[in-house]
Amino acid sequence: MKTKIKTSMGRKVFLAADVVTVVVLSVLCMIPLLNLLAISFSSSQAIIENKVTLYPVDFTLNAYEYVVQSRKFWTSVRVSLLRILLGVPVNVLMTILAAYPLSKDPNQFRARRFYVAYMMIVMLFNGGLMPTYYVVAKTGLIDSV
Repeated sequence: MKTKIKTSMGRKVFLAADVVTVVVLSVLCMIPLLNLLAISFSSSQAIIENKVTLYPVDFTLNAYEYVVQSRKFWTSVRVSLLRILLGVPVNVLMTILAAYPLSKDPNQFRARRFYVAYMMIVMLFNGGLMPTYYVVAKTGLIDSV
């Protein structure tokens, strides 16, 4: 049997204000996306004249036709799909291999404490953006899957 928990008036006001705040911020975050979508469906003349707001003016699919006809678009789609098909299984496997020792009792895995400390250090401290880029560049991985 469920017991009903009484909430104070202040708590109800806080929850209502919280919901209103989240809804308002969500709508504010969606406005630029709606504008961008409207621009993509509008004619170039309407865009130049700054007539487009949240809905398309002189509806056209020319921008999408141009993108679909581009060879670079299909190359990027292929590379994205290849990265997903290769990256997801590899990342799942690496996560499993890293997590398995952490699931063991310290009596079963005597180096568990060292392993946890090593994982924490690796997660919290890295070389940064420039050393990572330097390694990627020197190993020939730029512009490759």
